[in-house]
Amino acid sequence: TYFPSGEIHRFLGENGLSPSSFDAIFVSNEAGCAKWEGTLFLKACAHFNIHPNEMLHIGDNPVADMRVAAQFGVEPFPYYRVTPRQEDIFTAERKLRQGMSKPAASLNPLRVLAARMAKDADDSFSDGAFAFGPVLTRYADWCVERFRAAGVQTVLALMREGEVLGELISRAARAVHVPLKVVPCFVSRQSTARAAMAETNIQQIAELLEGCPTITLHNVLEILGVLEDAQVCLSPEVLHRPVSSANAIHNLLKQLVTQKNLCGLIERRRQEAHALAFAYLDSLTGGEARIGFIDLGWSGSIQRNVTRILRLGGRTVQGIGCYVATTARSARLLLDGDEAQGYLSGDWSRNTILAEVAITACAGSTQGYARNANNEVMPVLGNYEGTPEEIRVKQRIRAGIFRFQELWLSLCASKKSDALNAGLFDDIDRQSESILSRLIDFPSKAEADRIGVLLHEENYWGKRYTRSLCPAAAEEKLRSGGVHHIFSEFCCYWPQGVVARQFPRLISAMSRQ
Repeated sequence: TYFPSGEIHRFLGENGLSPSSFDAIFVSNEAGCAKWEGTLFLKACAHFNIHPNEMLHIGDNPVADMRVAAQFGVEPFPYYRVTPRQEDIFTAERKLRQGMSKPAASLNPLRVLAARMAKDADDSFSDGAFAFGPVLTRYADWCVERFRAAGVQTVLALMREGEVLGELISRAARAVHVPLKVVPCFVSRQSTARAAMAETNIQQIAELLEGCPTITLHNVLEILGVLEDAQVCLSPEVLHRPVSSANAIHNLLKQLVTQKNLCGLIERRRQEAHALAFAYLDSLTGGEARIGFIDLGWSGSIQRNVTRILRLGGRTVQGIGCYVATTARSARLLLDGDEAQGYLSGDWSRNTILAEVAITACAGSTQGYARNANNEVMPVLGNYEGTPEEIRVKQRIRAGIFRFQELWLSLCASKKSDALNAGLFDDIDRQSESILSRLIDFPSKAEADRIGVLLHEENYWGKRYTRSLCPAAAEEKLRSGGVHHIFSEFCCYWPQGVVARQFPRLISAMSRQ
């Protein structure tokens, strides 16, 4: 190498390896001979007074490190920096970053190192270490910096994704000595929406119906908590008739709120829901004025509901949301004086399910709140029905994510303060979007086989819709109807994964455009 031995010593020290761990370091420009000539091997043998066949040489150059070493009697052992598949992935990621300048820093070597710790080719640890880990590790660093700058000390980790994200952020905060209290917060749209209503009126009720694919009177009464009381005087036909337009929904709500007895019952249910939710959330936040929120994100609906519940209870609070990604709808939080920022740029409304399913905790969703024997308000969770295979895959993905973060934090701790600067971090962060986008759009067959078994559970006011990311029905539709059908029809959450499982060469061709 053209680096003198003093520089080599510095490189070792800055990467956590003491030069004193080595008996000798042979540098070609100081020794006057090189590996590619074979003479540097002989010089090392002479120094240690050994025969060449007593030496093991590890290297990544097929000529100097492998062929020449063998010619001189040294036992060569190859160190492959990347596998052919990993190189294909890096190429696909670079294509997704077209137009961006070449980065001065990259996490790719650390990704390869972490992925090598997988047990075998079927171990989803590698997906956590190679894909999710790099993105979420830098997201955690980003969160810590923004919470520190905003003066936030308590952060609500919105469950169920918050279990992994909260642990990552806690570790990142400890590594840079930022006092941050990350609290698991069991919330959902179902458990907070009714409690966040300021009063019973058409506008407030209409907000509860956001995101519901189909609306019936049965749905509305269930969401308002009065279904059991109201359905006794309504026919099944009326209860389950679909409401076809926004105008029809408005007329339906108008009929509900003008019925004095029913409106009064809805108001009592709203007050009961708020009292329980406020008691639970207030116990977590301790009356602090600035509260952080972490989640995968998207539209910030849960953050909006939580801050409204606290304000209705008399607390003065500002919510600072730091999410993996957000959609345009999150901007409405500004109207309440809150903030919501996304680590990743771009439009993530297209495909958000994969990351959510991969890191969601193995627990049921939050259905509401109730008081226990000690008069404490606790969350009420639904059943979790994950298969043993799904639980195993999730645990291994999580292990890979945490292992990558351990390597990253160790690397940062060993570097001098001027070795890693803001410009290098910016270059690394600009690559995060392509890492996740590539996994979603151009997965390998191995990735699709490992991750595709995971189930996505959609829980809307007690109605559960559960389907695997790559269901067998979608694979059959692909074989019988072609690629167009599974992308144009909603039959699976990860159509790209289905294609990769059945026709991996097609996904490979698509990744190369």
